[in-house]
Amino acid sequence: MKTSQPGASIESLARHLADRVPGFPASATTDFDITRSGLLDHAQRVAVRHAVTELRPDLFAPYLDAAKTLGELQELVSNPDNESHVPRLKQGQYQTARARLRPIREQDLPQIYQAALAPASAFRWRFRGRTPALKPSEPLSSTR
Repeated sequence: MKTSQPGASIESLARHLADRVPGFPASATTDFDITRSGLLDHAQRVAVRHAVTELRPDLFAPYLDAAKTLGELQELVSNPDNESHVPRLKQGQYQTARARLRPIREQDLPQIYQAALAPASAFRWRFRGRTPALKPSEPLSSTR
């Protein structure tokens, strides 16, 4: 009986990971979230990464780090041309209970500007003796 190479299918990748990662479900499906705490702990996620790099030692680390589901990992493992391939990562919410990432909007600029100049944080910034303008089109003003 011929066995498929690990990673050639979701089933074979799940079996490969279950053999190497204690507690990894051998029946995991394409949508299995490999990043969510509660499903896998940190040690298991590290072991998953190691097990995947056993299959593809040439795998570009940022692609591996960006994969969120078992299906995305399988896509990376099964693609022979890693150099030009960016996985089709699912777009989603980039937020936690404490923070949310989103593009900066025009109405955010005054608050960011004030935070950058606040005495509690301004000492960390180096403006070469000048205060940056609120709008990029305005010239820098002197703080002296």
